[in-house]
Amino acid sequence: MSKFASEAALQRAVVKILESLGIWVIRTGVSVKRGKRGTQSGEPGMPDLWTPLGWIEVKLPGEKLSPDQEAWHNKARKHGHSVRVAVVRSVSVTLKVIESWKRCELGVWR
Repeated sequence: MSKFASEAALQRAVVKILESLGIWVIRTGVSVKRGKRGTQSGEPGMPDLWTPLGWIEVKLPGEKLSPDQEAWHNKARKHGHSVRVAVVRSVSVTLKVIESWKRCELGVWR
């Protein structure tokens, strides 16, 4: 069982620890503006966070990726080592992923 009551709480903790390490973090999201001149930013299934080291999808333990998230991660895999993406379910796993990325171990984490 996670000590976090929600995915949002875990995400805030992940952002806080990354920023405390001096890592630039951008919270991402998909937004669609409807209407005659509608626009979209982001892509469906895009991970929650971007850092210069890679993309991070935050999930509580036991939660699965949505079909859109699975599709996005598959798309990232097709781009090989040029795209790093990790699914993290705790702050400690986040730190392990970041350390691995810093050592230039490229790839997709599950």
